Amino acid sequence: MNLFRTRGIAATASLCVATTAMLSLLGVEPAHAMSPTQPTEAALGFNVFVLGNAALTSNETEGPVALGGNLTIGGNYQVAGNDVGTFTVGTDARPSALVVGGQVNLAGSDAASRLSVLSDGYVKVGDLTGVDVRDTDDNNTPNVDTRIVRDGALYNSTPRVDLTIAQPVGSVGPASPINFATAFTEFRSDSSTLSRCIENVTLTDAGNTPLPEDFPAGTQAYLTLDDDVTNVLNLTAGQLNNLASLTFRNQPTEDRPLLVNVDTTAVMNNFAWTVANQAGLSDDANPYILWNFPTALNILMQPNSATLEGTLYAPNATLTDRSSNNIEGQVIVSGLVHGDARNNGGEMHPFPFEGILSCSGPVTPTFFTRASPAVTLGGTVFDTATLDEAASPTGTITFRLYGPDNPTCVGDPVFNYTVEVDHGNGEYPSPTFTPTAAGTYRWTAEYSGDDHNNELISPCNAENESVVVNPRATTTLATQASPTVPVGGTVTDTATLSGGQNPTGTITFRLYGPNDANCTGTPVFSDDVAVDNGNAAYTSEATTPVQSGLYRWTAVYSGDANNLGATSSCNAANETVLITPQGSLSLVTDASDDITIGGTVTDTATLNGGQNPTGIITFRLYGPGDATCTGMPVFTDEVVVVSGTRTYTTDPYEPLAPGTYRWTAGYGGDTNNDPAASPCNAANESVVVNPRGGPSIVTNASDDITLGGTVTDTAGLTGGQNPTGTITFELFGPDNETCTGRPVFTDEVDLVPGTTRYTSAAFEPTAPGTYRWVATYSGDANNDEAVSPCNAENESVVVRPVAGPSLVTRASDDVKLGGEVFDRASLTGAQSETGTITFQLYGPGDRRCERRPVFTSTVDVSGDGRYRSESFRPERPGTYQWVATYTGENGETASTECGDRDEQVEVKKKYYGGHPRP
Repeated sequence: MNLFRTRGIAATASLCVATTAMLSLLGVEPAHAMSPTQPTEAALGFNVFVLGNAALTSNETEGPVALGGNLTIGGNYQVAGNDVGTFTVGTDARPSALVVGGQVNLAGSDAASRLSVLSDGYVKVGDLTGVDVRDTDDNNTPNVDTRIVRDGALYNSTPRVDLTIAQPVGSVGPASPINFATAFTEFRSDSSTLSRCIENVTLTDAGNTPLPEDFPAGTQAYLTLDDDVTNVLNLTAGQLNNLASLTFRNQPTEDRPLLVNVDTTAVMNNFAWTVANQAGLSDDANPYILWNFPTALNILMQPNSATLEGTLYAPNATLTDRSSNNIEGQVIVSGLVHGDARNNGGEMHPFPFEGILSCSGPVTPTFFTRASPAVTLGGTVFDTATLDEAASPTGTITFRLYGPDNPTCVGDPVFNYTVEVDHGNGEYPSPTFTPTAAGTYRWTAEYSGDDHNNELISPCNAENESVVVNPRATTTLATQASPTVPVGGTVTDTATLSGGQNPTGTITFRLYGPNDANCTGTPVFSDDVAVDNGNAAYTSEATTPVQSGLYRWTAVYSGDANNLGATSSCNAANETVLITPQGSLSLVTDASDDITIGGTVTDTATLNGGQNPTGIITFRLYGPGDATCTGMPVFTDEVVVVSGTRTYTTDPYEPLAPGTYRWTAGYGGDTNNDPAASPCNAANESVVVNPRGGPSIVTNASDDITLGGTVTDTAGLTGGQNPTGTITFELFGPDNETCTGRPVFTDEVDLVPGTTRYTSAAFEPTAPGTYRWVATYSGDANNDEAVSPCNAENESVVVRPVAGPSLVTRASDDVKLGGEVFDRASLTGAQSETGTITFQLYGPGDRRCERRPVFTSTVDVSGDGRYRSESFRPERPGTYQWVATYTGENGETASTECGDRDEQVEVKKKYYGGHPRP
């Protein structure tokens, strides 16, 4: 049995030009088992394998590179510095370290750029348009290292491609030895299939508790791998970016490779990736980690990303690498941008993926269904499906109800509903449905399945999936109203229920009238009586009609699950009652007390005597200055008499001008009572509205401060009539000249009798700038509002920024081996009188300044100024990097960062007679 598939990617007898493949994602079937597969085999051992174009700027790929499109160079770039690969074409003497299926686009490359193919690797170019391949220099010296330059350009011109070997010109091109389209067809198929593998490992916290699905940004995750199986971890793009770190408790190996599937659909397949730190791994683990992006179209590795351990497998995506950290594995992408003018891409190290991946297919869960019990017509039915032994199920369950009496479940269902499977294994009930006819109904239920679980169906006539809907009983309702009474007497209605099956529910009694012959108006009385004794007589509460006339009762039985409703309608036999009339009343009024302008006034009228009076009392307010109440009233209010002889009060009214106001009140009478009135200038019916006073407000803000201090505002009130209320202090800023928008601070202070000055609570601003206070007195019943507005005198305060030290450095110029180097620093903004600057020099190859410095020099400082390290003579060539750190006596610090271009110095080899000294 073959453990994995073989692929025909490289040409054999002759070089063939790769055809262009249509880039499309094909629809796939649900998840199935994947047989053991080596998904990167078609990359032919190349460290970087690209379907289309590549722009290489910084800084190197230590293994071989192959791309099917055009190559553009943006800087000094190296290929195959550590591994030339094994891809050898025909009878070539050396493996091909760089394969370009299209053109070497030197015309579109940076003018000073060079791409160096190291380790004596050969180059293959599919289209030599616009370039010359030279194996002689400008003096026609033969057997020099081969170079690719622009058409007609000199041997030493730039941009160019350098080789470290004299490759025969005719073997460079013009044909590509690799069929990239075929390779990427296989990559995309494998990527899609791998993405449907069932997850079998779980991220946990430090205490080994599984993380929730929606774990937050900054999460520190841990991962334990199982032996003798492909470990599958499925993440969304959001989850991947929420990881601050991923710590491996054991390393991926040949026996326990790791497949990480990343779903980028939620970000429209355009993924900006900040790679989290991966701890607990050595270089031995890198060949057994595969990061699979099956649908991603664009992947941006952010500048602050950590090193990526393992192979980046994104056959549909263009990768833009702006991270200065490395990729420790293969890169298989549709397009590549490695670094740019502003961001250095890290190194790509040759750790080809060596793992063999396989995964299991979907499972068949158990699926139980049970319908609700039998009901009487009018009741509700539902179905419940239980999903068990499913693998992290998603998808839907569709319920369909057929009937009544449809034994084969053909035709349209009377009800159907689809529920989301959103909480894994467990019960999923359908919504309830109310059948409209009696009979036997049958449920079916269908689980849709998903990538990890097979589809399931509970068919027509399955056990426990039928429900009987029984017809309801017919009830009768006989009613009898109480006899005639005079106004002031009480009436009731009685309804007798019969023919029901243990009836429950309510009987609603309504009384209409007088003279509402069709019972279409609002009832004057209503009462709901619970049916709690089955078939029996039920009587309403007693009510006292307040007006004479002919009244009519109605009664309605509500019905229940087993019984139909019943009604005794308007003008039914025995359902009318006559209320006979009975004598007169008096009206006593009393206005509210005098007020200050801004307050409110009311009037009160008390009805005395009469026969349960109804109707309306009309209150009118005249004035000021209308002593005879002959003009237009300034306010009118009609109060309904709803409860006979008692006191009735108007709504409050706020007069608009001071002066004397006069109330009148009139009762309109009803069928049983004569009208009554309280005339103009009646006793207790005048009210005086006095004018208000107004205070002034004077404010003064606290002094200017430095950031970190606090500010306050002080307000004083003068004048006014014993003011009460509050003063609200609002602070706007910084630099909000019009005091618009939300204030940065608000404080409300209550006024205290006898106190004239009030101070806000203290506030600590968080940013420098000019702040402005506004103070507002609320006013009260006797005093108007007062405001100290924006930009009032003495109401601005300046918050000054806090200064800090800065350090600007510049290394000495490049030297030849044997020369001396040093560093210089300019210190400004120091708050300490004394301190030190420590200069540290890091050797070649230590690009992140992680090793022990090769030289350290500490210089005493006395405030701002320029300072210089001691000199140092390096012992080997290469690029050295300075880092300077200032420490003041009061603890303040400033430092430079590793990798600053002004802090790099190149120590060059010495040359003797045109050759470097060995």
